[in-house]
Amino acid sequence: MSIVIIRFCSKELWGQVVGIMLWVGIITHIASFGNKDFLLREFSLSPFQSAIKWKESLSSRFLIILCSIPFFLLLHLSLNIFLCVVILAFFRFIYQSYDPIIIYKNWFHLSIILELISFISIVSLILFFDCKISFSGLILLYTIIESLKTITLGLLLRNDFSPSFKSKPMLSYFRLSFPFFILNFTGMLASKIDLVCVNHFLSKSDVASYQVLINFLLIIQASSNFILIPFVKNLYRLKKQIILKLSFKLFLIGILITSIGIVLLKFFLRQIYHIDLDLSTMFIGGLFTLPIFYYSPIIYLLFKMNRQNLVIGINLSAILFSFLLCVFLIPSYQIFGAILSIAITQWLVLLTYLYFQWATPTKVFAS
Repeated sequence: MSIVIIRFCSKELWGQVVGIMLWVGIITHIASFGNKDFLLREFSLSPFQSAIKWKESLSSRFLIILCSIPFFLLLHLSLNIFLCVVILAFFRFIYQSYDPIIIYKNWFHLSIILELISFISIVSLILFFDCKISFSGLILLYTIIESLKTITLGLLLRNDFSPSFKSKPMLSYFRLSFPFFILNFTGMLASKIDLVCVNHFLSKSDVASYQVLINFLLIIQASSNFILIPFVKNLYRLKKQIILKLSFKLFLIGILITSIGIVLLKFFLRQIYHIDLDLSTMFIGGLFTLPIFYYSPIIYLLFKMNRQNLVIGINLSAILFSFLLCVFLIPSYQIFGAILSIAITQWLVLLTYLYFQWATPTKVFAS
């Protein structure tokens, strides 16, 4: 979507959209409250009660989305944009609630088709209006498409998983799903804290440029997970030393992927987005993507040992450190300061895992 708006409208417009979508994403992520991972476990344990458990989760978490409405007032939006954003957040909350169902039932084709139709619809309408669309018009367009997408998915799954808020909210849900929530939320916040700071300190044009850059860097970074996903079941059966060797091999693969990816990204940003970043920014961006290739298998090793709390602690420390670096560096060094902040944080996270790996092997990484 960014390529269409930046190329045919303006970077400033995309920067404004990013600022709104960032907070909508954070709010709906909080409202999910571990919904996906918790319900996947519950569905596996009690498959015949999946519809009941899903509706109980939905009605319980609906309290969060209701309580979040006053937060959007703090964004100082006009009344029409405020209403659109609240409606957008509500329908995105419902749509994301279907994630565990899509995954458990292997109905990925539904999600892919709906996302593709939504993307084509938004792009077509933007081009239909000759790219002369305002910020409020674009938010309204996003809201309408998100609403139609969610309603369509709800109708397709209405037999067993029709949204209902009649079920009594269960406070026990929050207690049971909290470990899943905090693990996912700290990971999400660690990946968003830089964008929050960029959105606060930089111009909308720079926000747009940074958002495009960081999204592509995260795609390169995510390739580590794509490589590991087929072997996750086996990772839980492997011994510690084998997993640590796998970490090193994956890191070497990461160097190759990152090297190629950064060169292609530099060309892509200049030719397609007309964003020309200096080589030092791209080099630091490459350094940012590397550490996760090494410590991803180690995280699964910690999960195997039921040491999720250690992962959460490292995530929380990374969030705080990244935030402090961003506040200190972004005002002076702009986009380069933001990239440098998250790169330093990633390497410190890697060093932390290495410390627990080698300094205290009997306590943390005992076989």
